[in-house]
Amino acid sequence: MKSLIKAHPFILSFGILQIFFTAPGQTFLFALLIPHIMQSLEVSATTLALVYGVATFTASIMLTPAGNLIDRYPVKYVLICSTLLMSIGCAEIAISTSLFDLFIGFFLVRLLGQGVFGLTSGTLITKSFFKNRGKALSITTLGFPLSEMVYPLITLSLIASFGWRYTYLLFALTTLMVMLPIQIGLVRKSKLKHGKLFPDEWAIHPQSIDDVSIQHHHPNQKQFTLKEVMKDVTFYVVLAAFCLPPMTMTGLFFHQN
Repeated sequence: MKSLIKAHPFILSFGILQIFFTAPGQTFLFALLIPHIMQSLEVSATTLALVYGVATFTASIMLTPAGNLIDRYPVKYVLICSTLLMSIGCAEIAISTSLFDLFIGFFLVRLLGQGVFGLTSGTLITKSFFKNRGKALSITTLGFPLSEMVYPLITLSLIASFGWRYTYLLFALTTLMVMLPIQIGLVRKSKLKHGKLFPDEWAIHPQSIDDVSIQHHHPNQKQFTLKEVMKDVTFYVVLAAFCLPPMTMTGLFFHQN
């Protein structure tokens, strides 16, 4: 583990921070604002939950095309676009005066914070590592507990000092002015090549490879197309098991107050 961190500190730091900065789009953080939004906009918890749920579901539908963009374009361009939209989403929540404004803000922060940010981290790590893929992914997931530990403390302090609107406005600014430069800098220092494994991650000596597929050198590793996956019953069984924990935790977090 230490050797992996020493060999690839920048890309692993990118993965951790990319997940860490998802907090403004996560339910565990937004739940702290619910009483303040209810009072400010004079809406019930049920109405707010409905708007939040519809926005989350709508955002989830967009994750597949978003994933295609992450596959096609260099991470730098994905970062710029996703961070800008995340910042707009936080700002939209901060200045919202109606449920429609909240819906737009929720849609953007859920699509980007809950979805694309984590998807970018996982996809980049998966495509960059082969021998140590599991270790690399496990390291980057440290971003979740770090985010859950740090962000609520900061948020509660900011709400107490400046109010919930200025808190999310500050998140909009820091996402754009702090997160984006750091992440682009880490990607640049990692010397990452779009769609390519790191040289030391090949299971065979890289000098013996021309530009051929991993499948050719690893015949036992079955590769699936999206259509093949969608036709596999096992996929839906795994999907159901995968969905239950976040669905339960989202409900608990949303009503934690």
